[in-house]
Amino acid sequence: MTVRSALGNSINIPAVKTLEFVGVPTAVDVGTRLGITTWGADSGKTPGLSLTLGGAEVRPIDMAQVYATFANNGRKVPLVPIRRVMDASGNVLVDYQPPPGEQVLEPRAAYMISSILSDPTAKLFTYGRNTPLVLKDRPAASKTGTTDNYRDTWTDGYTPNLAIVVWVGNTDGHP
Repeated sequence: MTVRSALGNSINIPAVKTLEFVGVPTAVDVGTRLGITTWGADSGKTPGLSLTLGGAEVRPIDMAQVYATFANNGRKVPLVPIRRVMDASGNVLVDYQPPPGEQVLEPRAAYMISSILSDPTAKLFTYGRNTPLVLKDRPAASKTGTTDNYRDTWTDGYTPNLAIVVWVGNTDGHP
């Protein structure tokens, strides 16, 4: 099985084997650099190989930061919910100018992830040909995920300009 097919179809065994090869500390470091705030040394938790299967807490806003960083070719820029404020006449009152950000991931690695997550043929096994995860009028990358007993269900997606994360679950951990 190719990496493209494994990631595109959310196949667990290759994900666990990859994490085992790379090492949990390296994955935690990369995740932290990308914007995950719940995996650092300050969290008091030591994740294991279940990390790649949703076995560690992640906040939706952190996942939005991760996917926005992929969309930005590995450059992490702080998230902003409002880019422009205009009055009723169309005059721009506030026009957000993002800072240059920090390169936290090699651009070619971000490109490869985006290439896989935006390739409908890489997801055929799981999602079929008519997946709603493909937008007809623009390139879009997406990833879904669930935890055991469907306690948490995620859909994360991004275009070159927008990132969105949808989480469905219960904060008390029951399915």
